[in-house]
Amino acid sequence: MFTIRFRTVNYRLDRIITLRNSTNGWAKDLPGIYANGEWQCG
Repeated sequence: MFTIRFRTVNYRLDRIITLRNSTNGWAKDLPGIYANGEWQCG
């Protein structure tokens, strides 16, 4: 298991981010959650 964090105040709660990778298949989205000033995907 891994977690990718993107710390920002410019791209906050009114945005949606997703992460894709070849391990889980390029068609499967890993949604991002915004908490404590950073996006977390994993």
